[in-house]
Amino acid sequence: RKNKAKGNFTLLEWSNLKRKFGFRCVICKRKRKLSIDHIIPLSRGGNNYIKNIQPLCIPCNSRKKDS
Repeated sequence: RKNKAKGNFTLLEWSNLKRKFGFRCVICKRKRKLSIDHIIPLSRGGNNYIKNIQPLCIPCNSRKKDS
């Protein structure tokens, strides 16, 4: 899906986004290893631009997939 998704972002943009949120998960606010999460999932027509990306820790990202 990522290969066919519209848009992309750079490592610098990802680093700046994590810095913007204080290197904390957007959901639980804890400082953990962060993963890339698409706010609007690619499977639902979301894109791969940085504006559609949020930093989530792996546990929060996994729980989000269940809902």
